[in-house]
Amino acid sequence: MSQRMLARASGVTYATICRLERGQHKPNFVTINKLSDALALGDPNEIEWDKPSTFSQPVIYIDHQPSPPPSTPAPVIVSQPVGRPESIPDKLAIGKQKLKEDMDKFYKSLLIPILEPRIEKAIAEAIQDGKWHPTYYFSARCAIAVNPMQAYRKAFAMYGKKRINLYGHTREDTFIILGREALIHDNLSELQRLGRIDKREQDSPNDAEWRIKDRDWLAALLMEKPQ
Repeated sequence: MSQRMLARASGVTYATICRLERGQHKPNFVTINKLSDALALGDPNEIEWDKPSTFSQPVIYIDHQPSPPPSTPAPVIVSQPVGRPESIPDKLAIGKQKLKEDMDKFYKSLLIPILEPRIEKAIAEAIQDGKWHPTYYFSARCAIAVNPMQAYRKAFAMYGKKRINLYGHTREDTFIILGREALIHDNLSELQRLGRIDKREQDSPNDAEWRIKDRDWLAALLMEKPQ
């Protein structure tokens, strides 16, 4: 059965079937039901997906030798079954595994501190008075500079699927708050590593204090003349 015939028989679009075979689409249960009905596979819950596909094409018998004399039966050479090299479930499994690996790499990259221009400028505006300020001061002053989706992804990279809820907040809001604080702290640490600001340790790492060090950097960032 060709892809177009399968599309007409199942009601699934031709494009979707092509993407399924390339491992670029994860089907929902309705799509699997339609395909199994069209291919007469039976109940999808009872199909053993890790085994070769059950809808390969029939065996083709090819006679590769000239016909012998009538008195001798003509030998028949059986060719290999002609079918798809990989079944749709196999390709879906490969695509799912590749997607998982790509997502793992993406979330690991979020754990690497990167200086964000908007957060950097917000920190510069909050620290320009030359005084020592605790970390929570910047969490409050610079929160508006953090993209909520970026904050959520940061927290998801840190905590994954753990059930963490701040009192009075949903899980999504909790992740945004925690991710925002983590991004601001990452930018403070990166600025301190680059020699832009000073850090003064306290009893707890979360209570560390920060102060401006490089006035030239501050003036250039805020487009002001050095004092």
